[in-house]
Amino acid sequence: MQIIHRVTIGHIVMLMTLSGCGSGNNDSAATPPAASTQDIHWQLQSSPALPQGLQFYQGSKDNNVGFAAWYLQLDSHNSDLSLTPVKSQPFLTLAQLPAENLLAAVNGGYFGGDQSYSAAIAGEQLLSKNIASLNRSGKSYPVMRALFTLDTAGNSEVSWAYHFGDSISDIRTYSAPLSYLNNDAIPQPAPAISAGKPLPALKMAIGGGPVLLRQGSKVLSYNEEIFWGSGVELNDVRPRTAIGYTASGHILLFVTNAMKLSELPDQLLALGVEGAINLDGGGSSAMRLLDSSIYSQQRAIPVALTIQQH
Repeated sequence: MQIIHRVTIGHIVMLMTLSGCGSGNNDSAATPPAASTQDIHWQLQSSPALPQGLQFYQGSKDNNVGFAAWYLQLDSHNSDLSLTPVKSQPFLTLAQLPAENLLAAVNGGYFGGDQSYSAAIAGEQLLSKNIASLNRSGKSYPVMRALFTLDTAGNSEVSWAYHFGDSISDIRTYSAPLSYLNNDAIPQPAPAISAGKPLPALKMAIGGGPVLLRQGSKVLSYNEEIFWGSGVELNDVRPRTAIGYTASGHILLFVTNAMKLSELPDQLLALGVEGAINLDGGGSSAMRLLDSSIYSQQRAIPVALTIQQH
C-alpha cells in the first residue's frame, strides 16, 4: 500500500542575489519544465523493495507533468546501512558505480576539470577538501563552504568549514560563514583556526553549498560562500540535489529535475528537515536506486554519495 503525503509551501524565499556552484557544473542536459509554486505531492513508493531503515518517495505537481522530484529517507541509526561518499578516478556516472552492497546513490559536491571543489570524508579518510579560496576579479578570496557531517554516534550537523591543511585534523567548523556581500570588492582574512571547532569522530561528511537550513531556520548563505560570479542564479530553474537531516535522526537525499535554489529551503522545511546543504546541480544532479537510474543525465562525477548495506 502506498502512503501519500502532501507538502504545502506557504511562501518561497525570493532573494535578489546570485547563487551558484564554484565549479560551473550547473548546466543542465535538457531544458527543465517551468517552475511552479504549486504544492508537491509526495508518495511513498512500495517498489522496489528496500531494507528497513530506507524509504523512497516520489513527488509530483498538479498541472505540471514535466516536474519530478524524489528523496531517499535513511535512518542514520540503522547499523545495517551506511551513508558513504565514494571517490572515483577516472570519474564515473552513478550507473557505473560497482553494485556490490549499493542500495542508492546521488551526486556529491562541486568540481571543475579533474578536481573536486567540495569536501568528502569517509570515516577517517579525507577524499577531497572544500575549496579554500576563490578568484574573483583578479583577487583571491578566502572562503568557508558548507559541510554536512554525520558522526559516529549518529548525530548530523550542518556548519561552515575551512581547511587549514591536508588532513581531517586540519579542518575547523564554524557556526557562521565569513560575512561577504554580493560582489564584495574586498577579500576578508581567512578565519582563525582557534575560533573553529575540530571535527568529531565521523562516519562521513560531504561538502557543497550554500547552506540551506541550520538548526531549523532558513539560511541560504549564497553571498557569504561566494557563489556570486559562479554562473548559478538563485531564481533560475535547474535540476537540484541536496542533503538534510531531521530531528528524528533521518537523513534525506533530495533530487529534483526543476527547481529554483531559492525554493529549496522551504521545500525541505516542509519535509521536516532541520539542517541541509545544497550539492552540485544542473547536469550533475542524479539519483540511482539499486540498479535503476531514477534520474540520470549521464554526467561522470568525482564523488558520489552512496547508501550501502552491510
